[in-house]
Amino acid sequence: MIEDKPDSVVYWSARAKDFTALINSMDTAGTCTARDLTVLGGNELTNVAQTGAFANKDWLRLYYSAHRLPGDAPGASDRTRQFVAEYDAYVKATTEGTDPWRQDGHSAVSYDAFHVLSQAVREAGLHDPDIDRKSVLLVLGSGIAFDGATGYVSYDGANAPPHDKTLVLLRQSGNHPEAVLSCGAYRQDESSEVQGPPCAG
Repeated sequence: MIEDKPDSVVYWSARAKDFTALINSMDTAGTCTARDLTVLGGNELTNVAQTGAFANKDWLRLYYSAHRLPGDAPGASDRTRQFVAEYDAYVKATTEGTDPWRQDGHSAVSYDAFHVLSQAVREAGLHDPDIDRKSVLLVLGSGIAFDGATGYVSYDGANAPPHDKTLVLLRQSGNHPEAVLSCGAYRQDESSEVQGPPCAG
């Protein structure tokens, strides 16, 4: 199908293990590698891409979604940069060699999720020193907003995702990703509704 329509974009939704096997097979056999192949995948591919598994595949244009902007991206917030600096300092103090997961956003998502809960517990403690489950749920139901490692987090307690949460699209270039698109409220005063295509809507 790619040979028939070489300008096609491949949307990858399966597991990263399967994607790696496909790319290695294509590279070994030279299948469809005469022209650049563009692939758009989800954050499932982040972990593998960070290891440099695709660094020598010059024919592969790999784009994938992420949970936060790279720390050196022009649009990264101060909070994101602070998180990345703290993360790097921790890894340097506890790990030998290069950390292949540096740009993987799962740690940032976990950090922000924990911040939501800790803020709810702290606010609940102001009204109820016993801090029982009900008081924490009441605080969560009234809403929580803050600048997080993944951008601006605005949670209204309706058991739904944060409003206008940031979508980040990265392109794997060599051993590092480059941010090519960021949609949503990465900062408090930003909105995807005024960011234009492909963000708006």
